[in-house]
Amino acid sequence: MRLFRPDIEKMKANRDIEGLVKTLKDEDDKVRANAAEALKQIGPPAVDGLIRALKYESKVGWEAVWTLGEIGDKKAIEALTSATEDKDSRVRESAARALKRHYF
Repeated sequence: MRLFRPDIEKMKANRDIEGLVKTLKDEDDKVRANAAEALKQIGPPAVDGLIRALKYESKVGWEAVWTLGEIGDKKAIEALTSATEDKDSRVRESAARALKRHYF
């Protein structure tokens, strides 16, 4: 049984991008999905944190790529292009879809 659940609504209200990005590593699928949605709603200000996470946090891959794709900021092109070579097929596919949808 889990004693602590991240307060995603509070992090979103406080625009705690780093906290939300860290939450993308949570063991609970719903928590990760809610954190990704909160980052999407924050929008372009979340892009730099998501790009950093992709470079340094292997466990945030799919959620970070999906969120970057949903935001559609041009600053993410290089990170998404690199993600098309990730070892995880979900990361590769999401990155390719995001690039196609927003940039080509």
